[in-house]
Amino acid sequence: MNPELYRRQINNVRRSLDDIPHFCRTSLSVRDKRGFEVPLEPGPAQLRLFERIMAARAAHRPGRFIYLKARQVWVSTAFEAYIFNRLAFNRGQRAKVVAHLDEAAENIYGYFKQFYDGYRPVGGLLGLPATTQNTLDGITFANESSIGISTANTVTTGRSFSLRYLHLSEYAFWLRAKILMDGLMQSVPDDPDTCVLIESTANGASGDFYERWQEAVDPAQASVWEPIFFAWWEHPEYRRAIAGDVRYFEDSLDQEERTLMTQHAVTLPQLAWRRWKIKEGCGGSVKSFHQEFPSTPLEAFLSSGRPRFDVISLGRMPSAEAPFRGDLEEIRTAVGAKIVRKPHEQGFLHIWKNPQPSRRYVLGVDLCEGIDASAIAGKAIPGRENPDFSVAQLFDIDSGEQVAMLRGRIEPGPFAEMVNLLGRWYYYPYLVPEANGPGLAFLTVILRLDYPLGRIYHREPEVDEQFTAEADTALDKLGFRTSTRTRPQLVSALDNAIRDQSIFIHDPVTLAECHAFIVKPSGKAEAADGCHDDTVIATALVVVGIQNAPPDRRLSKVPRELAGHSKPARQVTRYGGTSRSTSRGVLYRQ
Repeated sequence: MNPELYRRQINNVRRSLDDIPHFCRTSLSVRDKRGFEVPLEPGPAQLRLFERIMAARAAHRPGRFIYLKARQVWVSTAFEAYIFNRLAFNRGQRAKVVAHLDEAAENIYGYFKQFYDGYRPVGGLLGLPATTQNTLDGITFANESSIGISTANTVTTGRSFSLRYLHLSEYAFWLRAKILMDGLMQSVPDDPDTCVLIESTANGASGDFYERWQEAVDPAQASVWEPIFFAWWEHPEYRRAIAGDVRYFEDSLDQEERTLMTQHAVTLPQLAWRRWKIKEGCGGSVKSFHQEFPSTPLEAFLSSGRPRFDVISLGRMPSAEAPFRGDLEEIRTAVGAKIVRKPHEQGFLHIWKNPQPSRRYVLGVDLCEGIDASAIAGKAIPGRENPDFSVAQLFDIDSGEQVAMLRGRIEPGPFAEMVNLLGRWYYYPYLVPEANGPGLAFLTVILRLDYPLGRIYHREPEVDEQFTAEADTALDKLGFRTSTRTRPQLVSALDNAIRDQSIFIHDPVTLAECHAFIVKPSGKAEAADGCHDDTVIATALVVVGIQNAPPDRRLSKVPRELAGHSKPARQVTRYGGTSRSTSRGVLYRQ
């Protein structure tokens, strides 16, 4: 053979192996719904997974993916094809697939068997190695690579062997998910070419899958898991011909269906399929459809209790990641002071809109109390600690729109300095801090920093307290004091604002916490097990601020020329970035 031709053929084979979608189309086959053998043409959900895997490989980092999906969009088939590709043509590789049921495990084995039996040589040249085992328990190739298949009921932790590839299928339905997961991950080294996929439809707003997903989508958690979501309307097969008059069908659309059209460009044939599926496959339950075929991640997780806030109204919120994330830095010189933004991937500050002098703003502040959302019976789980956050929500008073958010595990004193800097940048918003426990430490610092008293919420005395002339009334009257009487009122005010659409929440974490804020069997409204409610309470305090804010800064004794500007000083105060020596500034995140 011509050496140059041989070299080109070898390079073509290598490229075909590395291009997973091309490999699927040209070398693998599956059975379609009619039972016929057809080439494996990757669909949108499969291509999304392949793109993330290839990006991780190109960046030389381990692939760790958690995939929340609608039912029957072929994600399992895609990852099995990737595992087959990596094991059949590489010596000594080990993979494990864990399904939730015996039937699902048999289906997964069927994928691998079909790949092997229907294989077409890559480039017309590269054949498969022989197998030394080919059973329901898995496949072992002659090149010493192997695939093990089991269920969550029979799997062993596998600490004694090393896995390169691990697939955990329908993970939300595992009975001992957290225990099995911790054991299985011990067998996967932290090498760049390893890959782990957790994929599942949702199974309520609780459990290890839900908690890991919440951590993955929360930038503050710095999770190793990369979230992937695939909505039902993205799947090309989920559409149906409209029976009867199209105009009549369009006139019959309800509010949720019209929202799907405007927010996600869902077509009428897709809505016809949705109606059919709700009736035929979900027992007429729209809530069941939301869980099995979600449009958004928030919609997928049905709360384990009764949702306290209206789910439909939350679904209409204009969710969007903040265009800016980072910290504020105050640069002070002999001639003046300036507050500037410093972008940072792990910054505490999220900004949707920059300050405008003509706008009025309100700040709601909830302080961390050291409560661990993952603790069981008051005891933290080693390696899974998840303490609460200090949160400051900043909204535009007149439009009700969320414009910024500070969120981090920060003590009240340092957090007060950060809130003060944010407040000065936004022309001293009307401030509604929590007055309980750590709120007192926050208020003490915020007063020391000369935040205008007229721009801080003053409360009326409760039934069991009174304000006296002898007391430090400046501190005693400030902030919102949460009690068994005022907390239901606070939550109810937020619920009304959400239903009336008088506020508009952008932050996905805030919306997720609102969805997970439920009425427990005891009748108390609080976060679902394993979840936080810090952003919820801070947003509720915003609503209190909107209802009580003075109409003009001048009535609060804040000169317009001072709103957003400060006196000259000689030092630099930084929040975020690297540490530096200052006379007054403190670094709060290393």
